[in-house]
Amino acid sequence: MDTQANNNKKYYRKILKKRMKPSATGFTLMEIMLYIAGLSLIVLAISALYVITQKTRIKTEAITAVEDQGVFISDFITHKIHDAVSLTTPATIGASASSLQFVTSTGTSATIGVDTDSGIPYFQNSTTFNLSDDRVKLSPRIYAISESLSLLEYDNGWKNKFSIDCCGLVHIASDKYGNLYISIGDENKVFKYNGKTVSALGDASDGLNYPIGMAVDFFGNLYVANRDSSSIVKYDGASWSEFANAGDNISVPTGVAIDSQNNIYVANINSSDNTILKYDGISWTSIASVSDFGTTPLDIAVDLLDNVYVSIPGAGAIMKYDGLSWVAIGSPSDGLTSPSSISIDAFNNVYVNNQEGYGSILKYDGLSWATIIPESSDTPLSYGIGAVGPITFTRDSADTISYRFTLSSNTTNTGNEYQYSKTFTGTASLRVN
Repeated sequence: MDTQANNNKKYYRKILKKRMKPSATGFTLMEIMLYIAGLSLIVLAISALYVITQKTRIKTEAITAVEDQGVFISDFITHKIHDAVSLTTPATIGASASSLQFVTSTGTSATIGVDTDSGIPYFQNSTTFNLSDDRVKLSPRIYAISESLSLLEYDNGWKNKFSIDCCGLVHIASDKYGNLYISIGDENKVFKYNGKTVSALGDASDGLNYPIGMAVDFFGNLYVANRDSSSIVKYDGASWSEFANAGDNISVPTGVAIDSQNNIYVANINSSDNTILKYDGISWTSIASVSDFGTTPLDIAVDLLDNVYVSIPGAGAIMKYDGLSWVAIGSPSDGLTSPSSISIDAFNNVYVNNQEGYGSILKYDGLSWATIIPESSDTPLSYGIGAVGPITFTRDSADTISYRFTLSSNTTNTGNEYQYSKTFTGTASLRVN
């Protein structure tokens, strides 16, 4: 037995040595495996370098396109103002508008504005032509209130515009000209911000009693939800007056919205039967109750097609009303945890401030939800969001216009694309002849 075992061991050793010994024309199996492993590592390194290079190229192209187009549009606006004979819109000093109208040296009227369908700026007099390429688009400017009570503008990161010396609920609204309106509940104050300066519009002496939600109609009148006096007050640009009260079933109003027909909508947080009220210019009617939502709403907004949107923080939901019925278009599965303030931009996108945690901002494009500004412990967000733009012109003097617009790369923020945006500002005056 021992002799046979020893013979078997010698036989297998001989076979193993023979397999490990390189032939005159090839490699051992071990060497081949090592070569393959080495080649695989080289291929992986090259692939990783290619991906990094591609991402860098895409990022560089996006930034360059936005920067170049921003400079081009700024120069174009400046030169057109320089060559104009007179300015038409904005009409008065301190006023703002979403388009610039002026008279050219040939005596014809011209306009610089934006196509809200495509997000492309245009110049128009006898003909119309686009100023942008398909890599760049105009974008709304996003504003929010921070936990430290400052008005913030998002421009590849939050930028502080000015501090608000108060506490409690603060709300933002905007008009078609790009002006912001800020209500401060605890201070009973309302301010207006035109992108450059802040002006006080009203306080407790004007009848403001914990003002929260606001909206501006087609004529520029401002409507404010007076929470603690169960009323809606109106500011016509010169004075304040009461517009509606408890006799109209206003209980604890927190949100106001206005559609294209100047119908006014009010959200009540403490009413089971008249949760959402509508005023058609003649009378107030209820279009929703708590049973439609399961709990009380907080804010309300209307889009360009007159659809009504309501935030329901307690249910983590956004409800939409098309004039016939209410449907849920957003829920916790879409990332909505405690939706509070709602704003709608010139392109009909819906923005929601998700107040839970440090606060994030979600965008609904009519098809799906996306978190466009994630929560950050560096800049916690509070109640209040505003989307304005995309271009704002402000008349600084009889002959001077300041302008402000935001451009972004015309891509979606996927793993293969880079999203970049930048806000451009400038000032130009009529050339002195």
